[in-house]
Amino acid sequence: MKIDKKASDRLLNLLYTTTSKEVATKVPIVTKVLYQQDDVPQKSVLDSLAENEWKQKPIEQAVADLPQGTLTKNRSNILKFTCPNSLISQYDFYNLFPINRERRYNLVGDLRRNGLPFSAIKGRNPLSLLHSGSYYLLFESHKHACVYWMETRDKVVNGFDMKLEFVLPKESELKYMSSPFLDSNINNVLKNKPIMYESVPKTPVNMIFSSSKEKQKLLAEIKETSSTIVRDSESYKLSDLDPTHKPLFKFLDPKTRHSSVLVRNLPMDLSPHALPKLLWDYDLAKPSSINDCFTTIRLDPVNQIHLTLIRFADHQNARRFVRNYHGKRWRSVSASHHKSFHSPILCEVIS
Repeated sequence: MKIDKKASDRLLNLLYTTTSKEVATKVPIVTKVLYQQDDVPQKSVLDSLAENEWKQKPIEQAVADLPQGTLTKNRSNILKFTCPNSLISQYDFYNLFPINRERRYNLVGDLRRNGLPFSAIKGRNPLSLLHSGSYYLLFESHKHACVYWMETRDKVVNGFDMKLEFVLPKESELKYMSSPFLDSNINNVLKNKPIMYESVPKTPVNMIFSSSKEKQKLLAEIKETSSTIVRDSESYKLSDLDPTHKPLFKFLDPKTRHSSVLVRNLPMDLSPHALPKLLWDYDLAKPSSINDCFTTIRLDPVNQIHLTLIRFADHQNARRFVRNYHGKRWRSVSASHHKSFHSPILCEVIS
């Protein structure tokens, strides 16, 4: 029998009353999970699933996952990459770290988008600024270094396997992580006390940096801070900031390095007043004197060695100078043959 309209309306109202109580508690949950209806709109859960975040481990797990061996026996926030190739840049090390959906460990906040913050510098002879055959990566904490080690362990850079080694801030490593020539006032020091070219491995680190009061102060702070750290403790392994990071970062001085250029094979008869005039369209650093922007590291006409350090205002000017002058031949203005070079000018940013 067909029921009348009043009876059907009563049935519909009864059905709505009974089902709405059950559905009301479930609809908001589904809506919030799928669309993240918070005060600040965010991405949906489907995006997180596509990025494989549900498979990733917390970053603290990287400390426990680190395998035992000679490369990982030291607990520190410094990774060393031994490699004879001097053409690897800091950007190569940044690009080696995988994007979010390819990571094994879950980075939260800004780290998810920007990756791990670290400084990558080229190990150099402190008395000549030439490549020493190694690279150093300085992280804010030990657990960040563990995450980078685990994420890049199977990768290759410029044909070399990524065999990163944890190293302590010891004298044998600190020698190659900075140089007294990075100081802006080094020219005034060299007038009274020229730096002697001796064997770096046999020379104590304090003697190498004896011409730099600032570097000596930082070395003392690094040594004192490092000696107070219990590196095997759980609090150190899971800490967000290594106590030695701040003095080590100042000791490396990445900003000065990235705005300075090491030049080889400049004409030996080039006047010190000529370079500022030739580089009139470049922004140089602003020390007390314009001549402090140019430092002669080594001048040896007999062995045909001429190393010069030029300080620019920023890394853009430094990179532009390298693009314009690297590989060029500079004709000498002197008639003396022993002062001319047969090799082209070689330039590199002190990264």
